[in-house]
Amino acid sequence: LAHTAHPWLSGGIRHRRSDDIIDRLLSALQAAVEYNPNGEELLGASVDLSKYFDRLNIDQCVHLAESLGLPTTLAQTLRSFYHRRSIWLARQGCVADAPIRPSGGLLQGCALSMLLVVLHMSCWAQCLQMIAPAVQFGCFVDDRTLWIRDKYQ
Repeated sequence: LAHTAHPWLSGGIRHRRSDDIIDRLLSALQAAVEYNPNGEELLGASVDLSKYFDRLNIDQCVHLAESLGLPTTLAQTLRSFYHRRSIWLARQGCVADAPIRPSGGLLQGCALSMLLVVLHMSCWAQCLQMIAPAVQFGCFVDDRTLWIRDKYQ
């Protein structure tokens, strides 16, 4: 997975930590302060994607994983599991009369879900780098930090 995932991703990837993102951001801040002959500013944003796992499309995620080498039998098993799953809703001790079938989303806490999330994030990261190569960023699961030196004042 570490070979497939974009190098600026952390979370769910062995030997990659949120500290890596913080270190890169601090280095960019230090460079902006110490070496800044043109008076450039460092612009940044932090984005926490709400309901990230709940909003992912299982078919899209599995298709992406298949295109990167996920065995067909595992892909079929994942699709079958997610399309057949049902959830019982409970609140304050009351349980619904019947289960519901969610229309999308991935289960949090499942190792295979993390694999799919990392692949999804990596696809986003590669697209971002293609359309905005000057933007630097770091992703930790559903948290994204982006920054760029403003050269156009």
